[in-house]
Amino acid sequence: MSTNTKCRCEPVNAIVCRSFMAALMLAASQAQPGEIRTARTWTGGVGNWTNAAQWGGLVPAYNEWAHIQSSGTVTIDTPDATAERVCPGLTSGLSTLIVTNGGVLYATNYNSTAQGVWMQGATTGTGVVQVAGGKIVASQVVVARAYDGVFRVDSGEVDIWNKLILSEERAPGSNARFEMNGGRLTAFDLWCGGQNVDGGTSVTVIAGGEIELKEHLVIGSGNQVHSITQEGGVVNVQSNFHLGYISWIDLGDGDFAYTLNGGVLCVNGEMRSHKAAARSVQFNLNGGTLCFRTYHDTMPGLTNNGACLSPGYTNIGFMNHGTYFSPYTETSEKCSMHLQLAGTNHPALGGVAGAYDHLHSANTVNIMGRLLISFLDGFEDRVTRDDVFYILDAQNINGQFANAANGQRVETLNNNGSFLVTYPVTPAAPLNWMPKAVMLSDYRPPARGTVMLMR
Repeated sequence: MSTNTKCRCEPVNAIVCRSFMAALMLAASQAQPGEIRTARTWTGGVGNWTNAAQWGGLVPAYNEWAHIQSSGTVTIDTPDATAERVCPGLTSGLSTLIVTNGGVLYATNYNSTAQGVWMQGATTGTGVVQVAGGKIVASQVVVARAYDGVFRVDSGEVDIWNKLILSEERAPGSNARFEMNGGRLTAFDLWCGGQNVDGGTSVTVIAGGEIELKEHLVIGSGNQVHSITQEGGVVNVQSNFHLGYISWIDLGDGDFAYTLNGGVLCVNGEMRSHKAAARSVQFNLNGGTLCFRTYHDTMPGLTNNGACLSPGYTNIGFMNHGTYFSPYTETSEKCSMHLQLAGTNHPALGGVAGAYDHLHSANTVNIMGRLLISFLDGFEDRVTRDDVFYILDAQNINGQFANAANGQRVETLNNNGSFLVTYPVTPAAPLNWMPKAVMLSDYRPPARGTVMLMR
């Protein structure tokens, strides 16, 4: 909602360290279409990427493939490891790549997004990549392209120019696991499931750190199970969130789920939840904070079991208008709805500048949690007693806020004054497209002598 908020996303080309840009462009100019790449193979055991002997004599170059197999473990702790494609897990056993503090891996090809880091897996093997303080720059990262793969980010950075794909399903029964425990990962898309429907599963656990997706988060394809559980951290989706829906892929008879238990999930585009032909599609809102612009689904609606619903999370540059075509239901007093006021403009009429957060449903809203109101962009210095805010409207409004029954006042966060809360009311024209609304009015500034809390 804030017009002063700056998106933190950089252009794609800016992801790569500037000091290495010239070398990468030179590599691309020298690559010829259809050229067969040399593959350097790790001969086994534990060692450092720079150990030429364990690569068979030569360390992989920028235009070569690096295969880690024979239960090998390779550590990168220098800032100049390069390869066009890195594949741990091509044979039986556990093959691991670890990028530690001071280590940087460039797995890139300007002419193709199909290269990068592939946790390939074999019939009885698993490919593992762990980032523990270092950095990976890759054209694409595929976890379990065939059979099993594990991708773990504990700290450091991962910059992916194209997609992070979990279980591409080139082989039935491929299993992908992605763990985000800290650090920062940037990609265009995150796909749980590839473009085949013959099998494959993925499990994602987000405990901390930050994931920045410049385009989409997609959960759902194939006949198996794809799930994301978020316990902490921040997931920032700049475009759309698709749960159980990809327009050009047959969903198959799969189970797809996103469970938010903690942290923050922010979607700057549409959230779409489609059951379609899938066996089960679930969005479990149990805790943490959900920030969004628009939500659509073909299921019974959105149920909040204890999270904070925030249709405007402007600290990360989010817009402020939530639209529901299905019911919204709160099942616990632990739930909360946080709405921010930056002006008197209704977002459906006057755009986001100087607007206030607003939740709209063409169905029923069932409330029982807390109502949280705060100011944005210094609006607490401009708000007047005559200002009116229709912060929620719906076909029907059932229940009441735990901290603000009809006719009571609600204190704003940070002790910036209070509002009278009235509901259900019929909004004044031209905002009367829904018969029921929650209205804030009769603003009163904090009493003299009130200590203002730091924001």
